[in-house]
Amino acid sequence: AGSTIVLENNVEEATAIEVTKNVTINLNGKGISIPNDTEGNGVFHVTSGATLTLEGEGTINGAGNDKWNSAVFVEGENSKAIINNGIFTNKDVDPCKWEDDTHFDLIYVKNGATVEINGGTFECITPKWTLNSHDTLVGTIVVNGGSFYNYDPSKSDTEPGEGTTN
Repeated sequence: AGSTIVLENNVEEATAIEVTKNVTINLNGKGISIPNDTEGNGVFHVTSGATLTLEGEGTINGAGNDKWNSAVFVEGENSKAIINNGIFTNKDVDPCKWEDDTHFDLIYVKNGATVEINGGTFECITPKWTLNSHDTLVGTIVVNGGSFYNYDPSKSDTEPGEGTTN
């Protein structure tokens, strides 16, 4: 809890990195991926009121072998992710593999959680879903900066006819 981790190598995990205590991760020019993940909780799954802070250059690749392919998934009251830098992507997903789904959420919040984006680059294979909140168990995404590929966070329209921001 409260530690800062500086990556020294690229990291490939089998499933999501579960974050249940406050931690800062400096990507240090390295990457983290979950190419064989089947659980669908993202590269980082933040719960239990924890705060994950991501900083430094590096790539978080959410493309896995699951139906969601998220880079960061934050859920639960007081759970939070602060993104200060980095590249967040899931563009390597094969969408044909998931014929019953029409989108992949790159950054996802649920049940009172918060994501604060201060910087970074975000490229989602389904751009409309770059940032998304659960439909009924909503969370909050605050965008203060960053670069978004084919996506305008001030005009989120993930719900038909709503045109609201998350």
